[in-house]
Amino acid sequence: ANDKAIKPCKFIIDENITKEDLYIAEDTIIIIPTEKDNEKIFIENDPVLRLIIKENSGNVFSPANIKGLEFNKVIIYKFGEVSENIIRTLLENNEVDENIYIKASYFFNKLYVAITRAKEYLFIVDTKSGEEYLWKYFTEGS
Repeated sequence: ANDKAIKPCKFIIDENITKEDLYIAEDTIIIIPTEKDNEKIFIENDPVLRLIIKENSGNVFSPANIKGLEFNKVIIYKFGEVSENIIRTLLENNEVDENIYIKASYFFNKLYVAITRAKEYLFIVDTKSGEEYLWKYFTEGS
């Protein structure tokens, strides 16, 4: 087991990272918030991934497709953007509808799987809305 602590690095597209900066090394894995075997559809519908991935989508995975595996460098991509304000909904409501609770549990399970795949480097790449929906709740001083 690796006892070294992993410090994640967070990047917001068009704020502190550009689309062009996202061209990645072959040994970097991108985990996207989609269902198993829907990676190609997600890539086709995402203008940034469509730009940087081109033909070889062999390093892009859903959490379900890489569960149990570990990689040296991992990018978790746009999990905040698809979180649909789950955290704010949970924080602002005294009683949470069962469907919201189930949706939140499923989302956080996928996020946990994605985050825990990194052995050395974890990069969080998201949009401004993803920062607002999710990541600001995990940042110091929020």
